[in-house]
Amino acid sequence: MVSKAKRKGQQTAPVTWRDGVHLTGTSIWCDAIRARDICFLSAANAMRGARHAQLIASQDTLNLLGPGGTQAGSRLAVPFGQPFTLGTHRIELFSSGHTLGAASLLVKAGSRNVVYAGTINPRGSALGGPLDHRSADILVLSGRYGTPNFAFPNQTDVLARLQERCRDICQMGGVAVLLLRDAGKALDLASQLGELNLQAHRGFHDAARRSRPKRFSNLKRWNAKAKRPCVLLWPIHTRSKLHRAALPKHSQVLLVSGQAAEAECIAAAGASEGFILSNQADHGELVRYIQSSGAGQVYLTQSRDRGKGLQEALPKHTIEPIGPPEQLSLFGR
Repeated sequence: MVSKAKRKGQQTAPVTWRDGVHLTGTSIWCDAIRARDICFLSAANAMRGARHAQLIASQDTLNLLGPGGTQAGSRLAVPFGQPFTLGTHRIELFSSGHTLGAASLLVKAGSRNVVYAGTINPRGSALGGPLDHRSADILVLSGRYGTPNFAFPNQTDVLARLQERCRDICQMGGVAVLLLRDAGKALDLASQLGELNLQAHRGFHDAARRSRPKRFSNLKRWNAKAKRPCVLLWPIHTRSKLHRAALPKHSQVLLVSGQAAEAECIAAAGASEGFILSNQADHGELVRYIQSSGAGQVYLTQSRDRGKGLQEALPKHTIEPIGPPEQLSLFGR
């Protein structure tokens, strides 16, 4: 029996959303929320607890998750830039520049290249290295900061200002609490603030021990009883568990995120200041990445404006939202 869609001459979409991105015509899912037979995980912060039969990711991503964090029947650690065959499809992982171990996925399906880019960072990651590229016919990527109002300042300058602010707070005897979205970003930042007295939430501390124990040997687990000056790396989603009474006088809470571009996000986080330091692409960077990919069909995940801002900037491309929009919630991971 022929479906109504086919009778009207419509074709099946190359990718679909069902609690994760499914590459149509394959058994491959990307960053799926529900358990799947085969799931590609683009970054450790994309893991949502589903027990997949087989999880495909980089070794660094699997290390960040730890043996109990992957929730998978089997794990396949794949090096970047080494294509292999999965069923009838040729696939390859390559760096997305987002954070340590973060990867994009290229799937060659017949004569068509499908790239699940995930979250990209054209500036590259301090630990994960630079962004890599692959040409695509179909492109799927996160449009989290895809609206034109997100134009990030020079990140080197922002980091320098953050370092100076942390030094000032510590010199006054306080704790500089840096609110961060995930462990990957925390470790990147820790590697750039190495000369400061660094402490971290136990989740970040454990991730450092699993992934780079020698590099982060000086990163200590947060000791609330000590009340000594330090720079404290703390996850945004558990900020309510940070007991302000445990902080010494002159301590300050700082939001370190692309979300700091919006004053209401700084206030919602309970932070006194915001530093626009992001490991994701802003609007202009997303535009340039899409152009360089060669893809004519683009699907956006985590797109707050449902792709309108990018579509206006790229009128010759077809840009469609896929999956639920994300509202830049400070409460989510």
